[in-house]
Order: sequence, then C-alpha cells, then structure tokens
Amino acid sequence: VLFRSQALNVVCQALLNEGDEVISFLPAFDLYTNDIEMAGGVVKYVAMKPSNTCADDWVATEEQIRSVITPKTKVILLNSPQNVPGKVWSLTELEMLAKIAIEHDLYV
Repeated sequence: VLFRSQALNVVCQALLNEGDEVISFLPAFDLYTNDIEMAGGVVKYVAMKPSNTCADDWVATEEQIRSVITPKTKVILLNSPQNVPGKVWSLTELEMLAKIAIEHDLYV
C-alpha cells in the first residue's frame, strides 16, 4: 500500500534525472519539495496570488507558469484540491495547464 507521500516519492524517482525541474505551486505542502530534491530534481515555484474570498480564487497565470519553464523542466506538479489553500482548479485552468504541458512535452 502506497500512501500519498510514498506515491509522490516513487513518481519522482521514476521520472526525474539529476537537475530536472518540477514546477510547483505555492503555497504547497512542504513534503513535495523533499520528494523532488531526493530524486535529484529542482523545484521551480510559481506563487499563486491569494484572494480574500475563497480558496478557489487563488490564481497562477499562464505568464507566471511560462516564465519558469526551461529546457530542463520535466513536470508540472498539480493537485486539486491544492494542498494547502484547498483550491480546486477550474476546467479553464486545467485546459491552460494541459496546453502548456503538451507544448513543452511535460508530465502533469
């Protein structure tokens, strides 16, 4: 039986080579960084902008995401609801992430 933290670690070990980059959205559960770095990966953070109304209003723009992509980027780490703020990613946001992932041949 794999728990969430073990599953993420296994995925990182399987996908990442030394120096591969993973995009992670802030705020995020701190265990994500540990799993990525233990697999030799480098975390590239995208800070979501908070809202005072509800968790789903936290926003990461397409421009923010594209600005951290390099030739070494391999993964976009996405969970929904987002672990810490509880944001549930909208269909529009998921389509935008899918478009970026396809363009750059990234795992999500």
